Amino acid sequence: MRPFALFLVVLSAAFAVVAAGGASAATATPSIRVTFSGTASGRFNDVERWVLLSSNECYLRRLRDQKTSLSWNLSFSGGRSLATAGAATVKGAVSGTEVRDSCDDVAEELPPDAPADWLHSLNCSDPLLVRRGARATWSNGVLRVLGPSVAVGKKAVCTAPVRSDELNAKIALPVARVMKLARGAQLRVAVGSARPATGNYRPRAYCLHIAKPYDGYRSFDQCVDTLEWSGTITITRL
Repeated sequence: MRPFALFLVVLSAAFAVVAAGGASAATATPSIRVTFSGTASGRFNDVERWVLLSSNECYLRRLRDQKTSLSWNLSFSGGRSLATAGAATVKGAVSGTEVRDSCDDVAEELPPDAPADWLHSLNCSDPLLVRRGARATWSNGVLRVLGPSVAVGKKAVCTAPVRSDELNAKIALPVARVMKLARGAQLRVAVGSARPATGNYRPRAYCLHIAKPYDGYRSFDQCVDTLEWSGTITITRL
Protein backbone atom coordinates (compact mmCIF):
# COMPACT_ATOMS: atom_id res chain seq x y z
CA MET A 1 0.00 0.00 0.00
CA ARG A 2 1.29 3.46 -0.92
CA PRO A 3 2.23 5.77 1.98
CA PHE A 4 -0.53 8.29 1.17
CA ALA A 5 -3.18 5.57 0.95
CA LEU A 6 -1.99 4.16 4.28
CA PHE A 7 -2.24 7.64 5.82
CA LEU A 8 -5.87 7.95 4.66
CA VAL A 9 -6.74 4.56 6.21
CA VAL A 10 -5.20 5.54 9.56
CA LEU A 11 -6.91 8.94 9.49
CA SER A 12 -10.31 7.36 8.75
CA ALA A 13 -9.89 4.94 11.64
CA ALA A 14 -9.02 7.80 13.98
CA PHE A 15 -12.10 9.75 12.97
CA ALA A 16 -14.23 6.65 13.54
CA VAL A 17 -12.88 6.26 17.07
CA VAL A 18 -13.53 9.93 17.86
CA ALA A 19 -17.05 9.76 16.42
CA ALA A 20 -17.86 6.62 18.40
CA GLY A 21 -16.60 8.25 21.59
CA GLY A 22 -18.68 11.35 20.92
CA ALA A 23 -21.82 9.29 20.31
CA SER A 24 -21.24 7.33 23.51
CA ALA A 25 -20.83 10.53 25.51
CA ALA A 26 -24.00 11.96 23.98
CA THR A 27 -26.09 8.95 24.93
CA ALA A 28 -24.54 8.33 28.36
CA THR A 29 -26.86 8.79 31.34
CA PRO A 30 -25.78 11.88 33.31
CA SER A 31 -25.47 11.85 37.07
CA ILE A 32 -28.28 13.60 38.96
CA ARG A 33 -29.48 14.27 42.47
CA VAL A 34 -33.21 13.91 43.15
CA THR A 35 -34.71 15.60 46.21
CA PHE A 36 -38.27 14.75 47.23
CA SER A 37 -39.93 16.85 49.92
CA GLY A 38 -43.55 17.27 50.94
CA THR A 39 -46.29 17.37 53.54
CA ALA A 40 -49.44 15.30 53.96
CA SER A 41 -52.55 15.48 56.10
CA GLY A 42 -55.37 12.99 56.49
CA ARG A 43 -58.44 12.22 58.54
CA PHE A 44 -59.85 8.81 59.44
CA ASN A 45 -63.51 8.57 60.47
CA ASP A 46 -64.62 5.07 61.34
CA VAL A 47 -67.82 3.64 62.86
CA GLU A 48 -68.09 -0.01 63.91
CA ARG A 49 -71.42 -1.41 65.09
CA TRP A 50 -72.35 -4.76 66.55
CA VAL A 51 -76.00 -5.54 65.84
CA LEU A 52 -78.18 -8.23 67.44
CA LEU A 53 -79.60 -10.65 64.88
CA SER A 54 -82.76 -11.15 66.95
CA SER A 55 -83.84 -7.50 66.97
CA ASN A 56 -81.49 -5.83 64.44
CA GLU A 57 -80.61 -3.33 67.17
CA CYS A 58 -77.13 -1.94 67.77
CA TYR A 59 -75.76 -2.82 71.19
CA LEU A 60 -72.04 -1.99 70.92
CA ARG A 61 -70.33 0.76 68.94
CA ARG A 62 -66.83 2.12 68.42
CA LEU A 63 -66.21 5.54 66.86
CA ARG A 64 -62.79 6.76 65.77
CA ASP A 65 -61.94 10.26 64.57
CA GLN A 66 -58.19 10.59 64.08
CA LYS A 67 -56.00 12.94 62.05
CA THR A 68 -52.63 12.33 60.44
CA SER A 69 -49.85 14.80 59.71
CA LEU A 70 -46.60 13.95 57.92
CA SER A 71 -43.61 15.75 56.42
CA TRP A 72 -40.53 14.39 54.67
CA ASN A 73 -37.34 15.45 52.90
CA LEU A 74 -35.11 12.87 51.22
CA SER A 75 -32.59 12.61 48.41
CA PHE A 76 -31.22 10.15 45.85
CA SER A 77 -28.25 10.36 43.53
CA GLY A 78 -26.76 8.44 40.63
CA GLY A 79 -27.39 7.83 36.95
CA ARG A 80 -29.04 4.70 35.66
CA SER A 81 -29.22 3.56 39.28
CA LEU A 82 -30.42 5.96 41.99
CA ALA A 83 -29.37 5.32 45.57
CA THR A 84 -30.33 7.04 48.81
CA ALA A 85 -28.11 10.05 49.45
CA GLY A 86 -27.70 11.36 52.98
CA ALA A 87 -30.06 10.98 55.91
CA ALA A 88 -33.79 11.21 55.26
CA THR A 89 -36.00 13.41 57.44
CA VAL A 90 -39.44 11.95 58.11
CA LYS A 91 -41.74 13.37 60.82
CA GLY A 92 -45.34 12.56 61.51
CA ALA A 93 -48.02 11.75 64.06
CA VAL A 94 -51.59 10.55 64.47
CA SER A 95 -53.89 12.17 67.01
CA GLY A 96 -57.59 12.09 67.78
CA THR A 97 -60.27 10.31 69.73
CA GLU A 98 -61.85 6.91 70.21
CA VAL A 99 -65.22 6.37 71.86
CA ARG A 100 -66.81 3.05 72.79
CA ASP A 101 -70.44 3.09 73.86
CA SER A 102 -73.70 1.17 73.80
CA CYS A 103 -75.07 3.04 70.75
CA ASP A 104 -77.55 4.99 72.86
CA ASP A 105 -75.12 5.68 75.73
CA VAL A 106 -77.23 3.74 78.27
CA ALA A 107 -74.72 1.64 80.14
CA GLU A 108 -77.42 -0.54 81.67
CA GLU A 109 -78.32 -1.89 78.25
CA LEU A 110 -74.95 -3.49 77.64
CA PRO A 111 -75.33 -7.22 77.08
CA PRO A 112 -73.89 -9.49 79.77
CA ASP A 113 -71.19 -10.80 77.40
CA ALA A 114 -69.84 -7.32 76.56
CA PRO A 115 -66.22 -6.60 77.61
CA ALA A 116 -66.07 -5.19 81.12
CA ASP A 117 -63.97 -2.22 80.01
CA TRP A 118 -65.95 -1.49 76.86
CA LEU A 119 -67.44 1.86 77.88
CA HIS A 120 -64.72 4.47 77.61
CA SER A 121 -63.59 7.57 75.75
CA LEU A 122 -59.96 8.46 75.09
CA ASN A 123 -57.67 10.93 73.36
CA CYS A 124 -54.56 9.65 71.62
CA SER A 125 -51.39 11.04 70.07
CA ASP A 126 -48.73 8.73 68.66
CA PRO A 127 -45.71 9.25 66.39
CA LEU A 128 -45.50 7.67 62.96
CA LEU A 129 -42.66 5.21 62.38
CA VAL A 130 -40.93 4.47 59.07
CA ARG A 131 -41.69 0.91 57.97
CA ARG A 132 -39.96 1.05 54.59
CA GLY A 133 -37.59 3.62 53.15
CA ALA A 134 -38.25 5.72 50.06
CA ARG A 135 -37.22 4.58 46.58
CA ALA A 136 -36.48 6.20 43.21
CA THR A 137 -35.83 4.88 39.69
CA TRP A 138 -34.97 6.61 36.41
CA SER A 139 -35.31 4.62 33.21
CA ASN A 140 -36.75 5.06 29.72
CA GLY A 141 -37.07 8.78 30.26
CA VAL A 142 -39.34 8.43 33.31
CA LEU A 143 -38.47 9.30 36.91
CA ARG A 144 -40.47 7.46 39.58
CA VAL A 145 -40.25 8.35 43.26
CA LEU A 146 -41.98 6.59 46.15
CA GLY A 147 -42.01 8.22 49.57
CA PRO A 148 -41.49 6.42 52.89
CA SER A 149 -44.03 3.91 54.18
CA VAL A 150 -45.17 4.88 57.68
CA ALA A 151 -47.47 3.53 60.38
CA VAL A 152 -48.09 3.81 64.12
CA GLY A 153 -46.19 1.47 66.42
CA LYS A 154 -47.53 -1.76 67.89
CA LYS A 155 -48.06 -0.14 71.29
CA ALA A 156 -49.73 2.98 69.93
CA VAL A 157 -53.15 4.02 71.25
CA CYS A 158 -54.19 5.60 67.95
CA THR A 159 -55.11 3.07 65.29
CA ALA A 160 -55.73 5.12 62.14
CA PRO A 161 -54.06 3.68 59.02
CA VAL A 162 -51.91 5.91 56.82
CA ARG A 163 -52.12 5.57 53.03
CA SER A 164 -48.45 6.37 52.57
CA ASP A 165 -48.27 4.20 49.43
CA GLU A 166 -49.92 7.15 47.65
CA LEU A 167 -46.97 9.44 48.39
CA ASN A 168 -45.54 8.78 44.96
CA ALA A 169 -44.89 10.60 41.70
CA LYS A 170 -44.07 9.76 38.09
CA ILE A 171 -42.70 12.48 35.83
CA ALA A 172 -41.25 12.57 32.32
CA LEU A 173 -37.50 13.18 32.46
CA PRO A 174 -35.77 12.49 29.10
CA VAL A 175 -32.00 12.18 29.25
CA ALA A 176 -31.75 14.85 26.54
CA ARG A 177 -33.50 17.35 28.82
CA VAL A 178 -31.02 16.75 31.62
CA MET A 179 -28.06 16.93 29.23
CA LYS A 180 -29.10 20.49 28.32
CA LEU A 181 -28.68 21.56 31.94
CA ALA A 182 -25.42 23.05 33.10
CA ARG A 183 -23.78 21.21 35.98
CA GLY A 184 -25.43 22.38 39.17
CA ALA A 185 -28.57 23.59 37.39
CA GLN A 186 -31.95 22.38 38.63
CA LEU A 187 -35.43 21.40 37.51
CA ARG A 188 -38.36 21.64 39.95
CA VAL A 189 -41.65 19.80 39.54
CA ALA A 190 -44.68 20.24 41.81
CA VAL A 191 -46.43 16.95 42.64
CA GLY A 192 -49.21 15.77 44.92
CA SER A 193 -52.84 14.80 45.17
CA ALA A 194 -53.94 18.07 43.50
CA ARG A 195 -51.94 17.06 40.40
CA PRO A 196 -53.34 13.69 39.33
CA ALA A 197 -51.19 13.68 36.19
CA THR A 198 -48.16 12.87 38.35
CA GLY A 199 -49.60 9.76 40.01
CA ASN A 200 -52.57 7.66 41.07
CA TYR A 201 -54.23 9.26 44.09
CA ARG A 202 -57.50 8.94 46.01
CA PRO A 203 -58.39 12.10 47.92
CA ARG A 204 -61.16 10.13 49.63
CA ALA A 205 -61.30 6.38 50.30
CA TYR A 206 -64.25 4.47 51.70
CA CYS A 207 -64.53 1.14 53.45
CA LEU A 208 -67.48 -1.11 54.25
CA HIS A 209 -67.03 -4.46 55.93
CA ILE A 210 -69.90 -6.69 57.03
CA ALA A 211 -68.78 -9.68 59.05
CA LYS A 212 -70.48 -13.05 59.04
CA PRO A 213 -73.05 -13.66 61.81
CA TYR A 214 -71.48 -14.98 64.99
CA ASP A 215 -73.04 -15.93 68.34
CA GLY A 216 -76.23 -13.97 67.79
CA TYR A 217 -74.83 -10.77 66.31
CA ARG A 218 -73.29 -9.28 63.16
CA SER A 219 -70.73 -6.44 62.95
CA PHE A 220 -70.58 -3.57 60.46
CA ASP A 221 -67.56 -1.36 59.84
CA GLN A 222 -67.80 1.83 57.75
CA CYS A 223 -65.07 4.42 57.29
CA VAL A 224 -64.13 7.53 55.34
CA ASP A 225 -60.40 8.12 54.89
CA THR A 226 -59.27 11.44 53.38
CA LEU A 227 -55.71 12.25 52.33
CA GLU A 228 -54.19 15.38 50.81
CA TRP A 229 -50.52 15.94 50.13
CA SER A 230 -48.26 18.23 48.16
CA GLY A 231 -44.59 18.05 47.39
CA THR A 232 -41.71 19.12 45.19
CA ILE A 233 -39.24 17.01 43.24
CA THR A 234 -35.98 18.81 42.51
CA ILE A 235 -33.58 17.38 39.91
CA THR A 236 -30.00 18.66 40.00
CA ARG A 237 -27.43 17.75 37.35
CA LEU A 238 -24.16 16.78 39.02
